[in-house]
Amino acid sequence: MNPRKLNILNKFKHAFEGIFYLVKKDKNFKIHLFLFLIVVLFGSICEISNSEWITILICSAFVLSLEALNSAVEKLADLVHKEIHPEIKIIKDVCAGSVLISAIFSIAVALIIFIPKILSFFV
Repeated sequence: MNPRKLNILNKFKHAFEGIFYLVKKDKNFKIHLFLFLIVVLFGSICEISNSEWITILICSAFVLSLEALNSAVEKLADLVHKEIHPEIKIIKDVCAGSVLISAIFSIAVALIIFIPKILSFFV
């Protein structure tokens, strides 16, 4: 096999190992993934449009990716400084804040998409 192809396959292998790690070990990632699955189920029930699906998927990918990045930064920070360090705390807080910002805006998008659908069930 071509060494270059092997290198690309290894990169995918490592990326999937990272995702599997998050799914198995990271509590916050599991929560975001669970909420994503609920939104997918709800989107299927409400028969949202293609553009609404695209919006939901982009928002969800953004939240899940930021949560993954946040987890990686936390692991690295813990490796660099085992004890509590004020600068590391700021780094961790900013990363967690980025996840929160993306989650809040994603919730806003979900409400914009789903509230009219929910209201149409009652009208």
